[in-house]
Amino acid sequence: MVIGLASLVGYFIIHKSHAAGADINGDGVINISDLSILAAHFGMLGQTFSTGDLNGDGVVNISDLSILAAAWGQVGSGTGVIPASFFSMDFSNGNPPDEYTTLTVSIGDLGKETAAEWGNIEPTAPTGSGCPGTVNCTHTYNWTRLDSYLTTATAHNLPFQWTWEAAPAWASNNNPTGPVTDNADFDAFVNTLVTRYNGNNGHGLISAYEVNNETDFSGTVAQLAAQTNRFVNDIKAVNPTALIVGIGMAQPDTYYAPGNMFDQFWADWKAINPNAHLDVISYHGYPHTGNPVPETIMGPVSGVPCTSGYAACIKAAITRNGLPASTKIWDTEGSWGCNSASSDCNGSRDNPLLTSAQQVAFVARYLMLTWSAGVSRQNWYSWDEVSWGRLIGTPAATAYQQVENWMVGNTMNQPCTATGTVWTCGFSNSTLAVWNTAGSSSYTPAAGYIHYKDLAGGTTNFTSGSAITIGTQPLLLTH
Repeated sequence: MVIGLASLVGYFIIHKSHAAGADINGDGVINISDLSILAAHFGMLGQTFSTGDLNGDGVVNISDLSILAAAWGQVGSGTGVIPASFFSMDFSNGNPPDEYTTLTVSIGDLGKETAAEWGNIEPTAPTGSGCPGTVNCTHTYNWTRLDSYLTTATAHNLPFQWTWEAAPAWASNNNPTGPVTDNADFDAFVNTLVTRYNGNNGHGLISAYEVNNETDFSGTVAQLAAQTNRFVNDIKAVNPTALIVGIGMAQPDTYYAPGNMFDQFWADWKAINPNAHLDVISYHGYPHTGNPVPETIMGPVSGVPCTSGYAACIKAAITRNGLPASTKIWDTEGSWGCNSASSDCNGSRDNPLLTSAQQVAFVARYLMLTWSAGVSRQNWYSWDEVSWGRLIGTPAATAYQQVENWMVGNTMNQPCTATGTVWTCGFSNSTLAVWNTAGSSSYTPAAGYIHYKDLAGGTTNFTSGSAITIGTQPLLLTH
């Protein structure tokens, strides 16, 4: 049965919303063109994603229409062309120019600083009869390390973000993680920081400022909101176009759950400033359960306040708190977490240690699932950290580059979905990524697929319509 477009208008009025979606024709937006395709095949058996079967059950029906309605009008992450800037990388050894030369992967974003916060830049209090402030008050700043980040970012045309983590002890009543108590010198620092890196003074551009890092802030939520308001006002006074990012929490299925920290923070900030605004909602996508798999991004997850998955929890927080539906979501730190049994990362702090093969599987699935969930930037932490998500010199680095090759320049016109334990993600160049979280199994691709690419960069031929073996490491099926 073919159903007319007019018959569906009332359904869309009732059901449409801004949810992750189903870009049937792969043009980066879910609109009347996609609805036309679905309507032309409504009620038909033996269909595929490209003809409107959005849930993979082989028939185009009301279930598929519901998925399309929920995604109506969606643009950007999860749809759209996948940009190089999705692939962001942190360096952790404080020497970005040299660290960049060790890269064996392509990146489109430089991530954020390490050990280049206010306390590192201005470790000693200013001096002079006019302090605190800027009149008759001499501030001594050391920009060397932060300059090295911006020099590297500028040389390679990469965006860069600065993240608030801690104040100097002298400006915070000897409590660097607590609220700033010396607001005059705080204002002076932020003004100097943003002016120096506004893109017009020969030192590069900091294009985004993140207002918090995880639970590092030891004050109250109300104090964080007040400090954020001051920080943002200072930034915008110098660079009105800078992106404001927050609040950078790990365990987003807790901190972005109803009534939890983000809700409290947003209410407190709005009470201070009705014009409070975040351009980007940020989170840290490390797993934190006994089963460290990247599918926690998509959910469902048990034993947490918000069980629908990292990205869905944040989208719900955006809607619940009245932020624009167009608000971007960034994973500003994420990886498998611990990868050595050092004192800082002992394998039980966040998740069990992964084998090399498990790391390969994790990075590939993590990147594809993050984009599919509607996250428009993923900042891997880290390229060269000794014990935390380390990629340099590992098979996982090769896997990272392979998946980047699969993704950049394409659209994900079939979001990552699971049938049992088998996951698939489809791309606009008629390729399909497939894996089985349960391990090795037989899988028969649709007719027309005759090759698959693996995460080591190899290609294997097979006969169209014949079964292949899949496992926890994704394969990319090609025609």
